[in-house]
Amino acid sequence: MSRQPLFATLLAFCLGILLQDKIGFEIWIGLLFFIVFTLIILFSFIFKNAFLVKFRSVFLPLSFFGFGCLVHYFNVSDYQKLSLNGKHETLFQIEKKLNSNEKYRKYQAKISKIDHHNSSISIVLQIPKNALELDFKHVYKSNLYFSELKSPRYDFQFDYPKYLERQKVSGLAFANENILQASKQQVSFADKIKQKRLKVLQRINSSQLNSRHKEFLKGIILADRTGMDEVTVSDFNKSGLVHLLAISGSHMLIIFWLILLSSKTAFPVKWRKVAICMALVGIWCFAIFIDYGSSVVRSCLMISFYYVTKLLNRPPNLVHSMALSAFVILIWDSQQIFDVGFQLSYVAVFGIYWLNQPIIKCFPERNNVIYKFLLAIFSLSLSAQLATLPLVLYYFHQYSLVSILANLCIIPFSEIIIIFSLLMVVLFAFNIEFSWLDFVYDWFVKYLLKAIHWFADFDVLFFKDIGFNLAEVAAVFIILYYFRFVLVKRNLKYVINFCFSILLFLGIRLGFTFYQFQKDESLEIASFKNKTVLIKEKSQVFVITKDDTDISKTEKFLIDPYLASSRATKYHLIKVPKDNVGFTYRGKFYKLND
Repeated sequence: MSRQPLFATLLAFCLGILLQDKIGFEIWIGLLFFIVFTLIILFSFIFKNAFLVKFRSVFLPLSFFGFGCLVHYFNVSDYQKLSLNGKHETLFQIEKKLNSNEKYRKYQAKISKIDHHNSSISIVLQIPKNALELDFKHVYKSNLYFSELKSPRYDFQFDYPKYLERQKVSGLAFANENILQASKQQVSFADKIKQKRLKVLQRINSSQLNSRHKEFLKGIILADRTGMDEVTVSDFNKSGLVHLLAISGSHMLIIFWLILLSSKTAFPVKWRKVAICMALVGIWCFAIFIDYGSSVVRSCLMISFYYVTKLLNRPPNLVHSMALSAFVILIWDSQQIFDVGFQLSYVAVFGIYWLNQPIIKCFPERNNVIYKFLLAIFSLSLSAQLATLPLVLYYFHQYSLVSILANLCIIPFSEIIIIFSLLMVVLFAFNIEFSWLDFVYDWFVKYLLKAIHWFADFDVLFFKDIGFNLAEVAAVFIILYYFRFVLVKRNLKYVINFCFSILLFLGIRLGFTFYQFQKDESLEIASFKNKTVLIKEKSQVFVITKDDTDISKTEKFLIDPYLASSRATKYHLIKVPKDNVGFTYRGKFYKLND
């Protein structure tokens, strides 16, 4: 606490948000914690009471715990849930373009009127791909078909309504009829920026680049993965290189340093602070242009806080920058704490702080630039991946051992990839296109994607359907905590603690695995217009469904999550004719119709 007060208060603040969301405290509880302990801290400064001063480091987190409860209480209270079914005449405008699927384009839309009643809610809107492409300079009128979403019955299923609530999106609607459009009377500055970005995306679409490489370019610079094919996304996921497609810290740092180096050539050395300010302004302008996604804002805030301390002639502190950026984001929107990207970003940064230097010190020192560069990449990649491993297993239930090697081989070229892609986007923004440059970019991306596919093809090193719960996540974080001390101090005390933490994890894992092995159950789940029955016996699962069921979707959204949750090792698929009403298994009748 004395060394990292901001980090300790951040943890207490986050705990307040989590408990408020889980338990739902009354507002007076958060107020009580915040006011009482804030007053005690003020009194400790005014009266210099020895007892109060001694326990100030305890009172401060308690005050921020109450503050976290309050922030989340007010953040959740302004959410409006939509309870509509059927067709309704709606007036709306587009807020954001979302990832499409094989049938529909998806948008986040702001509704201003429903059946002539004023409204101010956001929805996810799906329209057929052959329909009009929507933009940000028009308002639209159409009969939308609203569908009331229900939370799933079982914990292992993805809770889409809860996800939308976290995003402050009130519902889901479809547009299957004509959509009428009219120009906005006044287009806001934000909408003009979004429209400009949309124009750049359209210019990339109409360019001579290979269609697959167009989607890569839009994803790596403009944070638009709406049209990226499943094979490319799968290759990036399985190779552990998906962070290249997410506009994150590495992208923003490269852009920051690019602007900084350019500014340094224009200004004398004594004006170095002006160059830093210009670079900071530059990355924020870029963040606004690409619609200030969550990962971009996180990166910009961390970089800004880090370099502002330099501008103030104070030693920069990575943990302080991380904590301050997290405070800003969570005070603005406390629901961000439940975002997987938010959690992975901050855990990765803390992992770099906690493990990077200890890992580097395990290797011999050499005066070789290439050796130091590769060692730095290996250490940064390994420390970030070790720190995020528990969360990756918990949320995605899969991991590829080839990811460390893939990062070591691909990341050294990330600066070239990002700078080249940035140059292409800038040229397209000014409606400039060179066929020879398109050819070079196509060639470059072609072999990059081939290399990534080669790494992703190591199926023997890719593990999926890994069951992992919060108790195991906590146990792995305890292992990583002691791992640092084993690397740094290397004495018997920390080696014993490290070994005991491993034994604790193995005990927890074996206990939960044995419990699931002994558990037999049968579940009837409605999915993709049919019912699917899952019958678990020990470590295997029988999946019974109709022969017209989309098996690939059922496997992705139902079977794989259940295998991870139940820790079953294999499943057997049994298809029955589509005209079957149901079947009998061990004396029990199971319906296959709703």
